[in-house]
Amino acid sequence: MTPFLSRTHVNSNQYLIPLKDQKQRINNFSILLIFFVLHFSGNRLVRILNYSAKCKLLLLIFSSLLLLISFNSFGQASGTLNGSVTHLSEPLQGVFIQIKNIGRGTQTDGAGRFSIKLPSETELKIEISYLGMIPRSYNIQLKPGEVRQLNVGLEEETKESKAIEITARKDLREQVSVTTLDPKVAKLLPSPFGDFNKVLATLPGVVSNSELSSTYSVRGGNYNENLVYVNDIEIYRPFLVSAGQQEGLSFINPDLVKGVEFSSGGFQARYGDKLASVLNVSYKTPKKFGGSVSLGILTQTGHIEGADSSGRISYIVGIRRKDARYLLGASKAVKGLDVKGEYLPQFVDGQSFITIDLTGSQKRKEWPNKTTLGILNAYSRNRYLVRPASRETQFGTIQRVLRLFTAYDGEETMSYDTWQTGLKLTHNWNRNWRSDLATSFVTTSERERTDIEGGYRLCDIETNQSKSNFNQCIVTRGVGTEYRYARNRLDGLILNAMQRNYHQTDSGRFDTEFGWNVSSENLKDNLYEYQFVDSADFAKVSPPLITEQKIVSIRYGGYAQQTYHIGERTSLNYGVRIAYWTLNKEFIASPRIQFSHKPNWEKDWLFKASAGIYQQQPFYRELRDYQGNLNKDLKSQKSYQAVLGANYRFKLWDREFQLNQEVYGKYLWDVIPYDVDNVRLRYFAKNNATAYAIGYDMRLGGEFIRGAESWFSLGVLSTKENLEGDGNGYIRRPTDQRVTLGVFFQDHLPKNPSARMYLNLVVGTGLPFGPPNNIQNRAALKAPPYRRVDIGFSKVISLGDKTKWLGKRFETIWLGLEILNLIGAENTISYTWIKDVNDIQYAVPNTLSTRFLNLRIQVKF
Repeated sequence: MTPFLSRTHVNSNQYLIPLKDQKQRINNFSILLIFFVLHFSGNRLVRILNYSAKCKLLLLIFSSLLLLISFNSFGQASGTLNGSVTHLSEPLQGVFIQIKNIGRGTQTDGAGRFSIKLPSETELKIEISYLGMIPRSYNIQLKPGEVRQLNVGLEEETKESKAIEITARKDLREQVSVTTLDPKVAKLLPSPFGDFNKVLATLPGVVSNSELSSTYSVRGGNYNENLVYVNDIEIYRPFLVSAGQQEGLSFINPDLVKGVEFSSGGFQARYGDKLASVLNVSYKTPKKFGGSVSLGILTQTGHIEGADSSGRISYIVGIRRKDARYLLGASKAVKGLDVKGEYLPQFVDGQSFITIDLTGSQKRKEWPNKTTLGILNAYSRNRYLVRPASRETQFGTIQRVLRLFTAYDGEETMSYDTWQTGLKLTHNWNRNWRSDLATSFVTTSERERTDIEGGYRLCDIETNQSKSNFNQCIVTRGVGTEYRYARNRLDGLILNAMQRNYHQTDSGRFDTEFGWNVSSENLKDNLYEYQFVDSADFAKVSPPLITEQKIVSIRYGGYAQQTYHIGERTSLNYGVRIAYWTLNKEFIASPRIQFSHKPNWEKDWLFKASAGIYQQQPFYRELRDYQGNLNKDLKSQKSYQAVLGANYRFKLWDREFQLNQEVYGKYLWDVIPYDVDNVRLRYFAKNNATAYAIGYDMRLGGEFIRGAESWFSLGVLSTKENLEGDGNGYIRRPTDQRVTLGVFFQDHLPKNPSARMYLNLVVGTGLPFGPPNNIQNRAALKAPPYRRVDIGFSKVISLGDKTKWLGKRFETIWLGLEILNLIGAENTISYTWIKDVNDIQYAVPNTLSTRFLNLRIQVKF
């Protein structure tokens, strides 16, 4: 089905609509048919896809659930509710009829009529709602076989009720470059591992060119220039990861998320000292017990949530497991990955967030949650082992094709363990004053062990199909061996304390916020690695990199900002951040300002602008140069940034859409240049460059299909830097992706909204690169464009009948099938450089994963 052909109108909370009751027998027969097809073709499917017994077991569970569901739905005593919905005597199409207490629902047709079968002898709570209308609620109870008529007339919402909704969204809409995301999208978006950060890759200005990695760059920045907060607690990522397949999942667990705000630049002074972006996530504070379990070929997750009987303590706990061996190739190669061998990557993490209401018993009656304590705990364990066997890669042009064949011996092992704990105490002094105190500690232990030897052969391939030696080596260009050895380890302890204060005047015209933070860093790094190359009649032994470094330092910071609501349509935000680091003894101050104005026009336009200084103090990665030495005198990178934006909110097909456009510019000085190798950033550890970035971002979002939010994003960027002394002037920076297109689109069957399709598309022009250790030719070449299309299909089955076995235990069952990398694109992530007998270097592409079929099952209770 073409995504744009759907005509059904469905509420965004209504995708859990069950099988149509009036067609139950047909649907049960279809489910039984699917079961037998899946069950008896399971062995063949496993053989075709080269999956393991684990995948066969998942197929068996998948099909058995279908069978159990079909049997579970037989023999239910029921009645029928018919009705019509009108407004001013005119029928309304697409009105939502929700049966709240059993999780069922339907919608009206073109004549405003509906019909639904419901369990009898059960008290039913029915809510009828439509966009722009006041919802109506009814309580009914049907007798077995009864047919009841319910005719409803809806009235328009008053202007006052609409104004309340706009006011609730006003602050975020006024802020520059801020996007709010529905946390459910992260769980629906088709991607290899269900990583939360893959949602960000569909937003304008964001670049993420590896499905194996959770890293992303924003508006010309790099991965280390992004801030991540969970409930105002800053999150850190591992230091030593060098390749996407070595990574675990991003810190954010989608099962635990309540709200998401993402700023792609020009953010307020309240956020920390980074150059590029801020991801601000809040975790849930549940009121009742619930949970979910999700099983997939690549990832498995589970979570539980709840609260005590008094409502003073709430908790949410989640666990995730990632196993990429089937994507990377278990014991043998998967087409699209260059290196054949045995891949054994495993990642496990567990997180919990507990909220305790410390308000006294008497005060709680008047003011619940006046004083609260939030406790965040997270532990991640990442193990990566690869035993490479061989590699065969063909590259070149149509006229000239080369082939690199390499045989390997040895193995590479990585281990990363991170523990993070955070406490956040919140106290409301009165209705206008609030204070937060947050403390956290992070401890990390990272190990890298490499012992690999490889022998390679580079040759020309015969491209003439009429010759007998077609596709065989005809001329050998180079033969050699390479040996890589590494024993690296890093241990770190980071302690942080932060305090914020919020005040709002009685008139609501001034919102003031100020606070301070202090952090202590204790890092110990041991490097021991070297490389031996024997190629083209010469031998090269790189000098051993043997170093032991230790950093103990303290950072101090503070900020103050105020928002002045000049009128109902105009606001001004101004503030400043200050910081001092004991290691380089540098003091920095960063003033920032934002302005927004909503003209009194018939159309809902909002214009906004921001300007300010943004500075980023160096962290450990920036201090370490290519030789492993630390430059402790390295200064902060500094930038002027300005953003102009326009937000247009409009209605189309009786649904709300938003068009957001922004142009931005950055000028940076004291820049620390770097090169990118896969996902490792190798810094020069010198403030010896200037840079700039200019661009245009656009995002159009809304319910193209009613009840299914989708969006289209476009980013245009140019970012260049001038390295002192290289004589090249301004050249492209490593993150200079000129054009990026991101799409997330949802659709559903016209008469069955619980059967859905999700499309995730990312296209980006090629990034610059150059030969290693060659300053003159940095960014001289351009990689091919990145193209990625993932598509998913799902069926959500609501188990509303609590008299049945499944209904007593579960609320819904979600069945999903995903085709990852639908177009089979062979995207390039990095290059291996080889020399031939004439001392000519060749860039051999290292490609990412190919097409993959993924199955997922999720049960909610």
